Amino acid sequence: MSDSPLRAALLAALGRRPTVALRRQLAAELRQLADEQEQIAGATQRQLAKPPAARATPRSGSGGRPSTPWIRIERLDRARSQADEVRVKLSRALYHAAHEPERLDVQRIGADLCLVSVGGDAGYGLILTVGGIWINASGARDLLAGLTDGRYAADVRGHMIVIGGKIDADD
Repeated sequence: MSDSPLRAALLAALGRRPTVALRRQLAAELRQLADEQEQIAGATQRQLAKPPAARATPRSGSGGRPSTPWIRIERLDRARSQADEVRVKLSRALYHAAHEPERLDVQRIGADLCLVSVGGDAGYGLILTVGGIWINASGARDLLAGLTDGRYAADVRGHMIVIGGKIDADD
């Protein structure tokens, strides 16, 4: 940890002549942050130990309502990159209706924009985390350019997910 950014930030927070109280306050905050990170790491490790299908079991939505099929487009600004990262999140209902695919590819089929279940190394691998089910579709940025950030209706037809109209922007 000799030249780490974390060490530099800590030294900057301490300043040139830190007081005993400041050192103790910083130490307490570091312990709290370390405990939080340890809990997150443990939860993530337990989640990843499960097979992918068990990580995203069907369940009802908030308030006991059944989950509906939808996708969400999110563009995340990456400071070190010239282009934004494009994520496509899937609802649990959609993931299960599509028969729990392992990889999806973004394709234009006729007038429809679709997420097609593919095998091998094609397409984008689904990422199943505590925070949701998603793909990093940055490579399909051009195909997704016509869709603004927000939630869209989706429908499963055969081996593909067809993206429908926009539901809302802030959900």
